[in-house]
Amino acid sequence: RPRRMPSFSLDLALERDAWRDQFSDSTLRRSMDYVHDIAVDVQDDGDSVTLIAGVKGSSRRPYATRVRIERVRGRSFHYFAECSCPVGEDCKHAAAVLMAASLM
Repeated sequence: RPRRMPSFSLDLALERDAWRDQFSDSTLRRSMDYVHDIAVDVQDDGDSVTLIAGVKGSSRRPYATRVRIERVRGRSFHYFAECSCPVGEDCKHAAAVLMAASLM
């Protein structure tokens, strides 16, 4: 299905330096194991962009993972990461979704 163009530069929002502080170093290291098996859907809501993916984990079903990105100003963004895994937010699955989206 066709993807809409985001209302801001998604490339800027997906630069690793823009979002890496959201996650601990150990979370970022562990997230690398998941990056290559993720298909990310991009939804532009006008004021924000949401990345949505199912991420394989220790559960039978993939974890439902969403990362909403809002531009604050210029090159500054807020990231809101939710996941159905036990951690729930700012987890390795969410970091993997951001990494996978940056490779699209």
